[in-house]
Amino acid sequence: MKKPLNNKLLRFIVKFREYFDLKSDTDKVNTVSSIKAAIPMRGANLWYLICSALLASIGLDVNSPAIIIGAMLISPLMSPILGIGLAFGIHDKETILFSVREFSIAVALSVFTSTVYFLVSPLGSPTTEILARTNPTLLDVGVAFFGGIAGIVAGSRSKAANAIPGVAIATALMPPICSAGFGIASGNGHIFFGAIYLFFINAVFISLSVYFIVRFLKFPYKVYPNSITKRRLRYVVMVLVLIITVPSIYIFYGIIIEARTNAKISIFINRKVASDKTNVLRWNSIRKGDSTTLKILLAGEQLDSLKLDSLRSQMSSFGLSDMKLSIIQVGLVDEHDGEETRNTVIELAELGKRLDENIKRTEQLESKLNYYTRDSVIFSQTAAELKKIYPEIENIKFEKSIENNFSDSLKINTIPIFTIKWNNKITGKIKRTNIKEIEKILKDKYKSDTIIIK
Repeated sequence: MKKPLNNKLLRFIVKFREYFDLKSDTDKVNTVSSIKAAIPMRGANLWYLICSALLASIGLDVNSPAIIIGAMLISPLMSPILGIGLAFGIHDKETILFSVREFSIAVALSVFTSTVYFLVSPLGSPTTEILARTNPTLLDVGVAFFGGIAGIVAGSRSKAANAIPGVAIATALMPPICSAGFGIASGNGHIFFGAIYLFFINAVFISLSVYFIVRFLKFPYKVYPNSITKRRLRYVVMVLVLIITVPSIYIFYGIIIEARTNAKISIFINRKVASDKTNVLRWNSIRKGDSTTLKILLAGEQLDSLKLDSLRSQMSSFGLSDMKLSIIQVGLVDEHDGEETRNTVIELAELGKRLDENIKRTEQLESKLNYYTRDSVIFSQTAAELKKIYPEIENIKFEKSIENNFSDSLKINTIPIFTIKWNNKITGKIKRTNIKEIEKILKDKYKSDTIIIK
């Protein structure tokens, strides 16, 4: 009974391997030559690149996904990235250097083209398509990695594959690089660095996926004249692969952590903030230094201070104890309102929030200024009066001492301290009598029960 069962399992494994077999239809020689031929940013490729950058910039500027897709279809940016991954996989030093050089030229030219476009564009405002390319997520890593696999698998077939256009659209290399150009043209560092970060995540993970597939398909290593050169180059390539892989793992880990945090925030908002009467328009987490603030924009029924305090206290139960909560509330926004109306309401709400914060900060500064000004005026007048009454005084110095009284609910007291310098003619007895009289005057002037005179 066992033998037929083993035969069935063996046949199933063989059949399964046939379904997923990549090696039988791989044209290794033609794959290497075709990828190398597409790497140079010369002639037609250069025209494709410039046109693709301009089309992507226009699509981002007018918020048109259709134009952006068209730009991605003609973009040749994928070629040097595939060349880098292939060159690492077959230990081809010359192709590595050549691919990196052409990739750098392509990136620089794309950024330059998009920057020039956005400098002369009459629109020039960050659209949703631009903003969507400034915050890399875990999904972007997956798209880049699996898009790269599809690209090298399609390119390595002996028969022409129709997957390449889909790969060009999926990996979306041109939109983030053009968003970076918008960041330069508008002077917006957040957009520039976010878009460049997304672009290089795509480029690195596409290269890694190509490297893994090339080694899985056992592409032959480049032949070198002697074993010493071959061995030395292998070590160099291994080190370079590690240099690329280790930061990629760190980036991947950081994106996973961010994805988990965003999931916690979404759960918190859906369960505790959003309701039938309160609509969450937008939220984002803002990191400044060591602190992170969760900023939520609400429309609908206004939340009172008790509800806000309750929300803040419940954040720890959702794993958000290290975050501060900032909520901006606006009036009702109808679901039938257009996107432009909603964006205007959001912008006005954020401006109102910033205005309120600036007003509070100004009031605090005015209060401190008045506090110190009041003391300075009182001291100046009092010192002049004391000098008239007690001509033996040579100098008076004023300062404050802060006292923390733990027995009285952590109450903080401010104690005025005066240092008086007398001339040498005054006797100790007269000095002590004068100090008692001066103490009464100062207590009355500063409305304080405690005065220290040195």
